[in-house]
Amino acid sequence: MNIINRLRESTPLNFKMEVDGDNYMRYFLESDNYYQVIGLGSILDGEFRGMKASIYFKNIEKIIDPKFILGENNPTIDIDGHQFLFNKDKSIEVHSLLPIDLSTEKDLQQSCQIIEQYVKQIAEPFFSYWQDIRTFLPFLETDDIRFLSTMFCGDALFKKLVIWKFCNHPNYEEYKIEKLKLIESRLQEKSNDKIYKRNYTKLKKILKTLEKTEPLYDWDNKYLEKKPLLWNR
Repeated sequence: MNIINRLRESTPLNFKMEVDGDNYMRYFLESDNYYQVIGLGSILDGEFRGMKASIYFKNIEKIIDPKFILGENNPTIDIDGHQFLFNKDKSIEVHSLLPIDLSTEKDLQQSCQIIEQYVKQIAEPFFSYWQDIRTFLPFLETDDIRFLSTMFCGDALFKKLVIWKFCNHPNYEEYKIEKLKLIESRLQEKSNDKIYKRNYTKLKKILKTLEKTEPLYDWDNKYLEKKPLLWNR
């Protein structure tokens, strides 16, 4: 039995398994609000090399990219960003066992056992923590773009704006104007900079969409209280 068939048998409860044209494998669970994804990587040279848990909030990602397609866009947050926030890396123990050669039945069994361990100890607590976009709010009070970029998987400014709009943050309008003016100022200084041009165009499109977007929640200061972090043992 090959690794793909074996992994299909080991798919976590309620998840589906997908293998794309490049033999990239993933488990994913879709709800109305998000995709929970465990990337299993590609089979390279007969080895199983690793896993990564990610979550995509559909309403955030589809405003940032109206053509959003799972697997072709960056996640909203992945396990690396999550562990950065809490200065904890629970994946070292699991990943220290990799890569695994897949030439024997014993190797296949060990790969599946490692994945089951990863799902239980790392992916499930990660998914449990990020059930709601309001969970981001305590971390978004900073304007340190390096911090936000490390937390998010790209598009940090855009994601902060979208989340603040959805959550009716009292500083949304002020922050929006400030960032728009900042990028416009930098464009004047570097009128030929393609990155600034692209980001400015994208920001304008996002802000235009957000003008027509109603908040999902009424603001409450209690949203700034961080949820406790729990890890499975």
